[in-house]
Amino acid sequence: MNAEALQTQLAQLQQKVAKLLVQHRQLKQALQEANIERKQLRVQNEKQKEELKNFQNKIKTSKIVATIATTPQQNAAICQKIEEYVAEIDKCIAQLNQK
Repeated sequence: MNAEALQTQLAQLQQKVAKLLVQHRQLKQALQEANIERKQLRVQNEKQKEELKNFQNKIKTSKIVATIATTPQQNAAICQKIEEYVAEIDKCIAQLNQK
């Protein structure tokens, strides 16, 4: 091989390395963005799970109240009291989980 052919091959190799470096940076950036999005989705998922749990508790409370109370005022009072108990229990569970 002569020097000119080696120079050409070296130049081609340098171009390929430069392209690979650009590709690497782009992929690294895309990975960082995907990781950020994944974290955001996990937070959103946890919030939705908590909301679902709250709705399920309200449904259970409504069913309990419906079997106990006879007037709408009693329903509201019992429902409020049960929700207070559930909220207090949730606080206790959260405190226990922190320890």
